Amino acid sequence: MRTICLTIILVEKQTAVKLYSLAVIRGLQSASYAISIPFLSIYLYNVRGVPMSLVGTIIGFAAVLGSFLRFYAGRLSDTLPTDTVMKLGLFLRASGFLGFSILILLKANPLLFFFFFLLNSSGASFFMSASDVFVAKNIDEPDRPFAYSVIRVGGNLGFAIGPSIGGFISRYSYAMTFFASFLLQVICVFLIIYLVSSREERKSVNLTKEISFGDVFKNKNFMLFIAGTFVLSLLMGQLISTLSVYAKHKGLDNVQIGYLYSINGFMVVFFQMLIIKVVDYLGYKKGLVLGSLLYSVGYFYFAFSHNFTNFAIGVIVLTTGEMLAMPLLTTITSAMAPDDKRGLYIGFLGFIEGLSWAVAPFIGGVLIDIFLKTPVLIWGTVASFGVISSIIFMKVRFN
Repeated sequence: MRTICLTIILVEKQTAVKLYSLAVIRGLQSASYAISIPFLSIYLYNVRGVPMSLVGTIIGFAAVLGSFLRFYAGRLSDTLPTDTVMKLGLFLRASGFLGFSILILLKANPLLFFFFFLLNSSGASFFMSASDVFVAKNIDEPDRPFAYSVIRVGGNLGFAIGPSIGGFISRYSYAMTFFASFLLQVICVFLIIYLVSSREERKSVNLTKEISFGDVFKNKNFMLFIAGTFVLSLLMGQLISTLSVYAKHKGLDNVQIGYLYSINGFMVVFFQMLIIKVVDYLGYKKGLVLGSLLYSVGYFYFAFSHNFTNFAIGVIVLTTGEMLAMPLLTTITSAMAPDDKRGLYIGFLGFIEGLSWAVAPFIGGVLIDIFLKTPVLIWGTVASFGVISSIIFMKVRFN
């Protein structure tokens, strides 16, 4: 009996090490993106004279491709060890970052950057899907909301720290920002090899297993859940462009707008683990519905915001909803999926989220163009996405 107990404790300790190591890797991945990619647009536009329309087209196409690859990467994670898929993603990202650095040093044709954008976006898709599947395969379902919260904290911390590092390095060399991101990919590969790789998962891999992309569409209950996720993601996607443009119109300066995003990022870092504990009492469905409604309340509050304090209150409310909803989306997906198709389902979730995030700024832009003088219509429409998604989630059957 004592031997069995010691074995259980050892396994739990090893799993905890893998989880927190993965959170560190997610943080380094977020940092590698934030250190360099935002400054690439500045380099191409200000230094090389590339029109912003072309820069935006390149970035948008890479984002759409990345969302499609999330589906494929998830399916691949059902037939290959997840650490193998993660390492493949890191190799692609490393090649992309190194390519950017070399192109900048050589002052190469700006169109060549398109290829490395695709590599970077593809690598991110493989890594993100596989890391989510890793949690689903190695963490028991009751503990998954906590586990997904842990890796979210790591990712947000990387996003919070990365831009300041990138800003400092870019003062001296744009090429060095991308080389720094390349080095972070190399570090992450070693962390996966020595701290995350699972022998048990490798033993259970079945390379001959056939999984069809169409399998996911046969689960009607899951497709209803996905419909709610798509609508909710339309709401989530208003945070970057729509909020910043509207806040600027209301008189906030760039520093204050930056503070709004800092509030969002650091709230996740410091309070995500606390907020997700609410799910232990509410359950999945009520937690997800509450998160969706808090999202709506936070965004609708912007219709009545006229100064920084007002906007900050709205961000605090919507971020509380984010901390409830985001970990639950992946947790519920992993719970709905058959054991041998978790990667397929999680990959499809990533595809839908990415697609919705690509559409969301367009919707926000149209709303601002038409209703800028009537903010209730802008933010009322945006908030309705959260209400609609909560109604859909209420109709989903949760085990």
